[in-house]
Amino acid sequence: MEIVENNGFAIDEFTYEGTQITMDEMDLADLAPDDEMKETINTVKEQLNRYFTGLDLQKHKFQIDIKGVEFSANWEKLSLDFYKPQIAEGEEPYDVLVYAWLEASDIKIHVDEITARDLNHKFLGDVGVNGLSIEQVDSSEKLRIGLPLKFGKDKDGKFNLLASKPVSNMNDVKFEADFDTPLRLPKIDILINGHKISLNLEEVEKLVREKEPMMLEKIQTSLQDFLENQAPLMITEKANAVLKEGLGEVSQMAPPGAPAGRNVKKFLWALNLEELNFAGDNLHIGLGAVVTDPTRARDVAFPAKLTALKYPNLEKTEVENYDITLALNQGLVNRIVQLSSLRGYFENMDIGDGETIKIVGQPILNMKGKGKGKPATLGLEIEYTVTGWQKIFVKNPIHINFDLNLEFPIDPRSGKIGMKATGVDMSTVFLDKKYIRAFSGKVRKSVRAQISDMQGSIKGMEIADEIPVPSDLGGILLDKKKIEINDAGYMMIYTNYLEL
Repeated sequence: MEIVENNGFAIDEFTYEGTQITMDEMDLADLAPDDEMKETINTVKEQLNRYFTGLDLQKHKFQIDIKGVEFSANWEKLSLDFYKPQIAEGEEPYDVLVYAWLEASDIKIHVDEITARDLNHKFLGDVGVNGLSIEQVDSSEKLRIGLPLKFGKDKDGKFNLLASKPVSNMNDVKFEADFDTPLRLPKIDILINGHKISLNLEEVEKLVREKEPMMLEKIQTSLQDFLENQAPLMITEKANAVLKEGLGEVSQMAPPGAPAGRNVKKFLWALNLEELNFAGDNLHIGLGAVVTDPTRARDVAFPAKLTALKYPNLEKTEVENYDITLALNQGLVNRIVQLSSLRGYFENMDIGDGETIKIVGQPILNMKGKGKGKPATLGLEIEYTVTGWQKIFVKNPIHINFDLNLEFPIDPRSGKIGMKATGVDMSTVFLDKKYIRAFSGKVRKSVRAQISDMQGSIKGMEIADEIPVPSDLGGILLDKKKIEINDAGYMMIYTNYLEL
C-alpha cells in the first residue's frame, strides 16, 4: 500500500460530501430481490389500485440524496503482476497486461443521511434514515478484487489504459448494518366515517430491521454490479485523463561545476513515461528525461551523438539479482554538463596549489564501449600556455585532449549518486601537431609528464555532487545498491525496494 500512499492518496479512510441520484422510471417490482417478493409487490399494488382511487401506483421515478459518507478499511495487500500481452482475435493491440490485486478487511461505511422520494408521487413525501452504518463482520472472509489493466500506445504514440471486468468475492463478504431511530417515514392516516386509522411507524421500522439481511444482499449485489460494469469505465476514463496530462514531476538539482559558496539558480528536471513493454522476459519502463535551465530564454539544441541510441545490453547485467534496475542514458548527463558549460561553470579546473587550467568547449561523458573493468570517461580539451625556454617549440596557447576516468559513488545516507574523477587515462593524452613547431616527440613527452603530474590533484575531484536519479518510481521507494556501466552507453543503477 506504500505505492498508493506515497503518491498522496489515503485510501485507508476518506470522506465524501455526498451526491444526488435520480433513477430512470421503473416499476416498483423491478427492485425486488427475487420472484417471490416481486409477486407480492404486484399483488399489493393491484389491490390498492383496485379498491382505492387517486393512487395510480404504476410507475415510479426515485430520487435519492446521500450526505456525509465516511469510508475506512484495512487494505492488507495491493500487488501488481505484469504479463506479456495476450491479445485475442479482433482485440486492440496493447503492450503490457497488469493485474492489480487488492485485499481488505475491517471495512466500515457510515452515512450521515439518506433521503429518498418518488418524483412521480410527491404526495408520499420523503423517506429517510440517519446514521446508517455498514460494517464487515469479524468472521467474514477478506474482500478480494483483481483488476486487469491493459497498457499500450495509440497510433499517435500516446499512452492509454483500458480497465477490464474485475473479479471479486464481494457477494461472499459478510456485513452487518445499523441505523439511528426513528426512520423518517411519511405520515399515513385513513379516515373511515370520521374515524382515523394511522400507520404504525414503529412496526414499519421493525419490519425494516427484520429485512436488513435482504437489503444488505441487495446492496452487495449492486456493489458487485458497479465493480463489474461501471468501475472499469470510470478507471479507464480517469487514468487516461492523467496519462494525457503526463506523469512527470518537476524537480530541482544543483548545476555541476557551479562555484562553491555561491547561490545559483538550480536546473529543473523531470522524468516522463515514454515506453512500457517487455525486453525479452524483463519488464522495460522507458523514462524520458527533460533538463532545462530556467535562466535561459531559449532552449539549446543537443547533439544526438552524445546520447545512447540503442537499448542496454541486458545479457551483460545483473538485473535478475535486484528488484528494479534503472538504465540512465549517458545523454541525460551530457545534457546537464552542456547546460553548465553554457553558464561558464566548466571554464576552469583547479589542479591544486592555487593553479587552474582552462577548459575549452564542453566536457563529453562517454559510456559507450565501457564497463566490465573499463570506467566511464569525461573527455576534456584544455588550454595551456607553455612557459620558459620550452615555449619556442610550441605555438601558444596549446590545446591538450585527454579523458578523465570516472566513478559514481552512492552516498549511504542520502542515496544520492555523485560523479568523481579517479584520474587521467594517460593513453588518451593527445596534442595536435598544429600546436608544435619542432621536436614533436619531446614536446608530446613533456606534455604527458605535465598531465601525469596532475594525477594526484585530479583523483577524487568532484565533477557533480548529484546525478538526477529518482528516489522512487510511482511511489515505490528505491534503495540504490550498485552502479555499473553498460557498453551500450548507460549507467545501470541496481535497486531494491526500500524497507522502512
